Amino acid sequence: MLGLRRRAFSQPGHEDAFATGAATTSAAGVRTRDTDALARVSPPKATAAVPLPEVHGSLRPLLEAARRTRANIAVLPVPMVWRSRSWLPGNFDLLVRTPVYALAHLRLVADLWRLRRRRVLVREFLSPFLLLVWPLVWPLRRRCYFLSHHNLQAAFRGGLENFCLRLLLRTGFRMALLETSAGIEALGVEVPPAHLLVLPHPSDIAPAKGPQASAVSALEPVVGVVGAIRREKGSEALLEELLRLRANGRLSARLLLGCPEPEVRARWHARGFEVVDTTRRDDYEAALERCHAVVLNYRRDRYYYRASGVAADALNHRTVVVSPNFPVMRSQLTYPVKVGCLYRNLDGLESAIEQALAIRPEFEEALERYEAERGVEATAARLDDFLSKGSSR
Repeated sequence: MLGLRRRAFSQPGHEDAFATGAATTSAAGVRTRDTDALARVSPPKATAAVPLPEVHGSLRPLLEAARRTRANIAVLPVPMVWRSRSWLPGNFDLLVRTPVYALAHLRLVADLWRLRRRRVLVREFLSPFLLLVWPLVWPLRRRCYFLSHHNLQAAFRGGLENFCLRLLLRTGFRMALLETSAGIEALGVEVPPAHLLVLPHPSDIAPAKGPQASAVSALEPVVGVVGAIRREKGSEALLEELLRLRANGRLSARLLLGCPEPEVRARWHARGFEVVDTTRRDDYEAALERCHAVVLNYRRDRYYYRASGVAADALNHRTVVVSPNFPVMRSQLTYPVKVGCLYRNLDGLESAIEQALAIRPEFEEALERYEAERGVEATAARLDDFLSKGSSR
């Protein structure tokens, strides 16, 4: 049997990335590959403000796996969701944001001391702010691991992030990484084995809906770009390339854009994309499920050593992923079995999409093995095994 259903992870304090209001069921929320329903989506209005999401909903299987460990590991986020004030100059925006982030890390200190008898996995922290409070955390360092992909990627840009992460690592900081330790090796910092926890990105793959529901439709397949539109995700260039391939007759597919930004949906709907408002988690998941392939185009300087939450969510909804050939995402799509296709640059995108649309029968079978290696139970067992091998040193 596959992993738990997603609703089992809806615990207080761990709501999803796009669950900014009460869940509703709409035409966009029907969880099926009903490609005709996409045509019924109304053109978006570019007037409403985008609600602030809670980030990293794809980590919910990790929360459940931690809860199931013998040590009952606690997972602590550092809540730092911030909407920049466009009317403030950049320096003033940073000035206002700084005390908010500092306070969030001070709250982390209080939470760590409250949980001082438990193992703790910390996520979504900032290296400079953690270093500021590190003397208060240091006595607890042997019981804490810090999920560090954003921090590690930022360290490669040099400057303050690099200095802070290196100093933390030299003073007992314990790091958790998803998929691979390639990033820390490339950074050139030696980390004792007991200080480095590496896990495959946990999964919770939805049960198959039967041959008729899961088979690729005889109609044109749907190729989608789903998730918040940010510069670091390279979405604009990807959307342009998909339109170009279709216009030149090299991509026979319906194009879907699912994102929470109304002005982005309006712009690309006018250019021929079918669009879905993914502000709510239900609609985000429905958009992923309607796609036969979800395509990513993350920037190398922002995602080379990071896993993809969108890729994890797409796979959980039995949708093939096409991704840049970066070390962490390569592992995410190929270990222990191939569940997606990789490309090196946009010139190779057409071929990667063709391969992704052609692997559907093998993909459905591969998901069973993928889940067996990465599901909640397997992840909990990995955590227990790691902790049992002397990580208290």
